[in-house]
Amino acid sequence: MFKTNSKALAIGALALVFCVSADAALERTVRNAGVMGFAGNRSYEATAWCLPGEVASGGGYTSGYGITPRIDDSAPTSDGELQGWKVRFTAFIVPDPYVPVRMVGAAYVVCLKAQ
Repeated sequence: MFKTNSKALAIGALALVFCVSADAALERTVRNAGVMGFAGNRSYEATAWCLPGEVASGGGYTSGYGITPRIDDSAPTSDGELQGWKVRFTAFIVPDPYVPVRMVGAAYVVCLKAQ
């Protein structure tokens, strides 16, 4: 289950607007977290987190190794004061049960911080 705290994201966005209106410089950092080597018929989650004091402004995912997983969810999330982006990947079933499915999936979040 995904937990999204809209209130925390809204507070972070308001803080960001205040910093921009006060002519503060913004530092942009992209952070990621991945799931490597996952097999078919299973779901996996990856969550990329901003550091304390950073505001999540967006996010997404990447996947590789030629087999595209199904993306069941890609959304902002929060845990207390931390903001991030969570992605749930589901690997497809391979027609040949003797062929292992190996993929790499990563969630990423774009974090902003006033300097």
